[in-house]
Formats: sequence, C-alpha cells, structure tokens
Amino acid sequence: MIPYLRFLLPAFGCALSSLTHAAPAAEALAEAQKTAAEVNIWPESTPGVDSSKTVERNPKRPSTLTVVHCPKLSVYPATQPANGAAIPAGAMIICPGGGYSVQAAQHEGHDVAKYFSERGITCFVLQYRLPARDKTRFLHPVPVSDALRAIQYVRYHAVKYGVDPTKIGILGFSAGGHLTGSAATLYGTCVSGSDVIAKISARPDFAVLGYPVITSEPKFRHGCISALLPKGASQKQLDAISCERNVTANTPPCFFFHAKDDKGVVPENSILMHQALKKAGVTTELKLYEKGGHGFGLGRKGKDSTQWPRDLLIWLKQIGVL
Repeated sequence: MIPYLRFLLPAFGCALSSLTHAAPAAEALAEAQKTAAEVNIWPESTPGVDSSKTVERNPKRPSTLTVVHCPKLSVYPATQPANGAAIPAGAMIICPGGGYSVQAAQHEGHDVAKYFSERGITCFVLQYRLPARDKTRFLHPVPVSDALRAIQYVRYHAVKYGVDPTKIGILGFSAGGHLTGSAATLYGTCVSGSDVIAKISARPDFAVLGYPVITSEPKFRHGCISALLPKGASQKQLDAISCERNVTANTPPCFFFHAKDDKGVVPENSILMHQALKKAGVTTELKLYEKGGHGFGLGRKGKDSTQWPRDLLIWLKQIGVL
C-alpha cells in the first residue's frame, strides 16, 4: 500500500502588523484570486458558520478581512512539480496575521501562496473566524478548530489536489503564527465536527511560524492572545493557550523566522518555542534576521529578512517535504 493512503481510507470507506504593511488596491486582490478557487471547509449545518454571508472587508483596505462568517480555503495549485518530480508533493495552509481582529489576506496570504505554488508546493490561504469584538463569539478554540479543519479537508481531498497527505503543513504570520503554533500543539484536543472529514488526522506534518505570537509570559506577551479569551481571563487561562507550554515530543517539525528589530512581537516569542521544541527532541529551525520589523510578509526590499522564503525551501528539502 502507498504509505500516504492510510490517511484517506477512513474517508473512502464512508464516502467515495501586519496592518502596518501597505495594503494593495482591491484590483490586486481580485487579480490574485482569479486563479484561486474558493472552497468552504465546514458543512452548512456547523454552528457559527453562515455561508449565506460574504466576508467583510476594511473599505479602505479591501485586502484586509474584518469578519469571516464562513471559513474558506483559496486554492493555489503547484504550477510545477517539486524538484521536477511528477509525484504528489507537499501542501501548505497559510494563515494571515492581524492581531486576531483582522486578516492581512494579501501580503501574508495570497502573495505568499503564489510564491510557493510557483516552487512546487500547493498552497491554501485560510479565512478563519475571528473573535468577536464584544467577546461573545468565536473565542478559543474556534480559530484553531478552523485551522485544524483546513488540514483535515486538504488531507481528505489529497488525491483531488495532487498532494501527498503525509506532507501537509501550516504556515502563519504574527497572530496567524499563534494559530499555527496552536494547530501544531493542540491538534489532539481542538478538533470538532462529526462528518467523515472530522475522522481524518488533523496533525500538521510541519509548521512554519513567521514572527509569531507565542507566549503568555507577561514580559513578552502580545495583547492579541487575550482576544481569544473572555474578558477578565486569568493567567492560568492565558497559559493554556501559550504555544511553548503545549509542546510535546509529538509536535511536528517547526521552522521559525523573525527579525531582531521586531518591536511589534518581540523575537523572544519564537525563541521560547524553539527552545521548548529542542528540549522535547523535536526537529526545529530558527532564523533570526537583523532587519525586517514586523509584518513583512515575503520581506521588505533591502532587508535581510527577504531571505526567509529561500531558507524555508532549503529546510523543507531537508525534512523531505520537497
């Protein structure tokens, strides 16, 4: 049996500052999405999912999502086989950042998906639900359940998308990096749903965290982590969603990139989780660049942080994804 088919058999058996970065014009977003088919990842009957409503956007920055009613994936098929090999290659779910209040869908989503799909990785940009500003809906674990559902969805449909279901990873920026870290550490406890897709493994095969929010440690904590919890949440509740505290030996391999001059989310966030992974014996790589600030997406011209996509491709080859 082909090794990766073990993930699909259960399904076949049942049914054959980010905001500080200048946002592009609405036309650029529309152009980026022309070749990206959108798919809903949850059944219509899922509580809190309303496919009759369209995503809401910042009118001044149309590429910035403000309210997501129905989580979706925008699909970017690989435009060339990885390493020229005509075999299923890896896939990556991409989670834009935005402080768990908005999503910087263009420069931390579609631009990134286009870059990596042109280098042999099928990419999926995730629109995940954001905590309501009044703290009444979509608190933890709703966003991470969307991320885990995206992994299950892609793995279930691996043959359709021409990807290897043992090489499905997740990449996130800033708050999306916290979402990625949560998916990598909470995949066994935050899965929901009762359909055939919910029976598929939600564990990512690798995780990529870009200038991520990670920790509840008061000295290094970014305020957006509090957005996931009810008003007046205790330190104990915050610690429960602190990614480095949830690392185990079964956490998938992780790649971190961060700029040393990041004042928005200090690099100690990446360092703390990287150290926890090393202690647990998990494969981990940390790239600290001199310049880049926060929210740089693929990188800012003239800064060494533009190197991270190339460094990531090297690492993906090292761990066997490419």
